[in-house]
Amino acid sequence: MLEGITIEPFRPEHADAFAALNRAWLVEHELLEPADETVLLDPWTHIIDPGGHLFIALSRAEVRGTRALIHHDTHCVRELDRPAVPPPARGRGRGRRLAEVRVADA
Repeated sequence: MLEGITIEPFRPEHADAFAALNRAWLVEHELLEPADETVLLDPWTHIIDPGGHLFIALSRAEVRGTRALIHHDTHCVRELDRPAVPPPARGRGRGRRLAEVRVADA
């Protein structure tokens, strides 16, 4: 575990931070599409309910990163989605730790 960081499963109180962090990352990389907004506003229907998972990196109860493992029905494939970590928190291993948790879960 990174000092001061815990990795936890997504909970309803993380929804706004999940959407904001991922939206900011998509906008920064000029990748935001209308379909992304649908997922960001309802991760339960589009990620969790179909068998995927979301994890959150927390520091002092503040969301500092997110990572999704998206389940695709075809061929039992799971996609490790890109991490969303705010720019000031990048380079500290949070995205890597989120990936390690996701891979272990898969």
